[in-house]
Amino acid sequence: MIQTATTAGWQITEGPSTAKPVPESDCGILWLVTSETDIAAAPAVDWLVIADDPSRALATVVAATGTATVAPIAASAIWHTARRFATASSLALDGAAVLEAPAEALDLPHLGLVRRSHVAAVPPITATALNVYQTVPPASGATAVWTRDLFTFSGDCPTGELLPVDLTGRPRVLVYGPHVDLPAGNWRATVRIGVDPEGRRVRLRLEWGPTANMKAASITIRESGHYAIALEQDWPGQAAAEVRIWLEEASFGGRLDLLDVRVERP
Repeated sequence: MIQTATTAGWQITEGPSTAKPVPESDCGILWLVTSETDIAAAPAVDWLVIADDPSRALATVVAATGTATVAPIAASAIWHTARRFATASSLALDGAAVLEAPAEALDLPHLGLVRRSHVAAVPPITATALNVYQTVPPASGATAVWTRDLFTFSGDCPTGELLPVDLTGRPRVLVYGPHVDLPAGNWRATVRIGVDPEGRRVRLRLEWGPTANMKAASITIRESGHYAIALEQDWPGQAAAEVRIWLEEASFGGRLDLLDVRVERP
C-alpha cells in the first residue's frame, strides 16, 4: 500500500503526530494510524479500516507489547486489541469503508488495486473474549465469552490464584471488570455464577454496561447452585464494558464464583 501510494505521488505520514501534514502536490496524504489515540489528530476525510481476524490481531499486539503468550493471555493485551477493534467499528458505523487484511489484494479508494506484500506471519492467538469482532463492526448475533481470569475479585489470593469469594462480611463489590471496549449499540451480558449460601440467604446485585450508565438487577439466593442472569444495556458510543457483582446485604457466610460472562449483540 505504501509503495503504491508513493508511486502515485502521495505524502506518507505515520502516527502518532501532532503536526498535520500539508500535501506538496495535488495528490493525497496516506496517514497510517495503528493506535486509537491517533484518530483525533489525523486530518483524513475518508477513513479506511483494514480489519484483521481477532486471533491474528491479538498476536500482533502481544508481539508488539511483549506480553505473555501463555494461557491465559494477559488481560492488558486483550484490552488493547479490543480497543482497536472498537475504534475501527466506530469508524465503520460512521461510514468508513472496511476491507479484510488477509486478502491477497485490496481495492483501495483513490489508489486502486494494492497487492499484499508477503512477510513472516505472526502465529495467531485464540481468545474467546474478542469473538464479537469476527466482523467490523460486530454483526447482530455476534458473541464472545469473557472468562473469569479477565476479572478482578475482591480479596484476591496473593499468589494470583482465582479462588471463590468468601461472602462473609459487609456489603461490598465482589467482582468487577474487564473494561473491554465495545462500540455503540445494544449489548447483552449473561453472567454465570456459582453460589453456595451455606444455609443462609445471599442477596446480590449485578450491574452491566458502560461505567457511566449501568443496568442493574438484584437476586436472592437461598440454595447452592449455578445461576445465569442476563442484562441488556445501550452503548451510545464506544466505551469500556464492565460487569460488577455486589454483595447487597451483610452476610455471615457463603461463597461465590464467577464462571464466565457471555456477551452478545442481540
